[in-house]
Amino acid sequence: MRLFIALDFGSLKPTLKDIQNQVAGCDAFRLKLTASYHCTLLFLGEIGQGMLASIQQGLSEISFAPFYLNLGSIGFFPSRPFIEVIWIGLSPRGKIKELAEKIRETVSRVLSGGKEPDTKRLDNNEFIPHITLARVKQLKDAQAALERLKAVKVKPASIEIKRFQLIQSSLTPHGPEYRVIASFPEGKTP
Repeated sequence: MRLFIALDFGSLKPTLKDIQNQVAGCDAFRLKLTASYHCTLLFLGEIGQGMLASIQQGLSEISFAPFYLNLGSIGFFPSRPFIEVIWIGLSPRGKIKELAEKIRETVSRVLSGGKEPDTKRLDNNEFIPHITLARVKQLKDAQAALERLKAVKVKPASIEIKRFQLIQSSLTPHGPEYRVIASFPEGKTP
C-alpha cells in the first residue's frame, strides 16, 4: 500500500479554494487543481501490509504540543522557468519541521526493525512546508504564469495543529484517492 503522513487543512477549504481560483484564471497554463488540502510530512511510498501495525505503533508514541500554522506565499516546484507544482507555503516553520523530523526518525527506526534508522528507504528531499494547490499539465507562457502567481492575494488564515494522519493513497485514472488510516494522537478523528 502507498502511504504518507500529513496534516489536514480541510478546515481552510474556502480560503484555499479562493487562492486556487485566482491561480486558475490564467491562459498561461493548464492546471489540475487539487481537491484534498494537506501538508505531507513524510512520503513513505509502497509499504507492505505487514509493516502497517508497527508503523502505527511507532507513530502513536510521538508526542508534540499543539501549534499554529499560517498560510504564507505562493511558490512552485521545481524552479524557474519550469513550473510543475503550485503550492502555498506555511509558517512559522520551526514546529512543523520539528514534527516532521520526529516522524521521519520514528518511521526510519520502525522500517529498520528497531536498529539504526534506515533513511535510505524514505524521501530525502528537503522538507518545505506547503500545501499543493495545483499540478501544471501544460505551461504555455512561463513569464505570464509567473506574473499571475505574483498577483495572487492570500488572505491571512491560520490553523491549530493538534494531530497528524497516516494516509493511504490509491492512484486511479481520475487522480489519487486518499483514505485516512489513523490519526495521531490516537482517538482524535479528522
